[in-house]
Amino acid sequence: MIKQQKISSSINLETFYYFHTKNYYQIQEPFVYDIDPNTNTGVIGLSMHTTVDKRHRIAFFNYPSYELIREYNVSNFTPSNWSCQIMGIQSINFQQEKVRLFAVVICKPPVDQEDDDRMNTWQSLLIYRLHDNGYIQCLADINNLDSYQFLGRGIFFFSNEDRPLQVKDWLNIIDNHRHSHSSNFVYMLAFGLDSDDYNGHGHIIQFDLYQSIMDPLLKETYWIERSISTAKIIFTAPLGIQVSCMIHFRHYPQLHHLICIGNFESEELSIYDWRFGIKVGSIGWDKNIQPWGFESTFAVLPSLSSNMSSQQLSAYGLRLVAVGDAQEDNSFEIRLLDITHLLQVDWNPFKDTSELKRIILNNHTSMPYNNSNNNDTSVLRVHRLNRKVEYTAYNILHTSLYLLTREGQLCIMDIESGNITKTVNVGSSVDINVLGSRDVIVTRKHGLLLLKHE
Repeated sequence: MIKQQKISSSINLETFYYFHTKNYYQIQEPFVYDIDPNTNTGVIGLSMHTTVDKRHRIAFFNYPSYELIREYNVSNFTPSNWSCQIMGIQSINFQQEKVRLFAVVICKPPVDQEDDDRMNTWQSLLIYRLHDNGYIQCLADINNLDSYQFLGRGIFFFSNEDRPLQVKDWLNIIDNHRHSHSSNFVYMLAFGLDSDDYNGHGHIIQFDLYQSIMDPLLKETYWIERSISTAKIIFTAPLGIQVSCMIHFRHYPQLHHLICIGNFESEELSIYDWRFGIKVGSIGWDKNIQPWGFESTFAVLPSLSSNMSSQQLSAYGLRLVAVGDAQEDNSFEIRLLDITHLLQVDWNPFKDTSELKRIILNNHTSMPYNNSNNNDTSVLRVHRLNRKVEYTAYNILHTSLYLLTREGQLCIMDIESGNITKTVNVGSSVDINVLGSRDVIVTRKHGLLLLKHE
């Protein structure tokens, strides 16, 4: 029997000690982490900068101890109004070794938003390896992203050993021998949209795990001839038009190939297989609600076993939490959607490529990830909140939704009933993150608050 886990109503607030002596630094989004669900241990990464002289720093911490691993100080960075931010950190298995990789993006803000810390147009992307002893190794430098006007929203590393993705078979289809492929190559998906017309894209970057390059962000390498990086974009997948928000199902290996796309004006959410850039399913939506964010969770937390099949995992009830603005009454809407059917689909385009060709050639054909039942059955709950309270960020832990207001209130909602179960004053804050299915982290300009359920 599957048992529902409850969250205690008792919450402790702790200030993250690191910033007691670093209060001249401001935290930049996003807050990134790499936590092993089997051991509940891992690494947290934070980007920071000073407001006066624009010094940039990335700090890494152990989780759950929050002990500092190392600080990476960027010493060669111009112009001063651009940002330097860690975009993601992730461990992959490669040749019987666990490898931890992270990406740093150099961003250029729009002219009228130079003081905004949110992610902006990517100019270049750097890929690094973080070793267990804290040593950082630069592996790739993609410095032509400005030509794409790319507003990145997330990254995902993968290798030939990611079995659900069937990487070798996939490369044979999309690459058609245009690029050489070494056994040392690993890959990164960078997904987002372009700043011109908000069309979605997924850029696939190939790089050599065992070929280091000079780090262009370190001052001591400034006068050394820049290393030639073999990293390159080998494929760009289209991921919808007029995109308002996206979520990659990175936490579920069975769904690594899928991205859910929200649209500014549409009666559905779209499911894309980013490996090919094709739409493979849809979820019913209200076109009067403009979605601007997604999170995913389970109705009941599954066990920590990573060997669970898709069918076994589907018994726990996969959910999508979608938030958006209701145009008719200017309210804030939260929808809880049942997307369990995504785990129940047997989609293998490599067995018979004729099905893949059929979907590509006919956008109106039956798609494998369409819900076999009426799409309306996907909507489990709809909650409307008064827009007089301005919500700036949200996240979900188990079945509790955390909503951050501009006034510095953290509201905790039971996602099933829509009831606000607790309100905590956290002060002026910018984001909420959930770590290890246990801790909630509130990001502030000059520090972090740890919310621990007792």
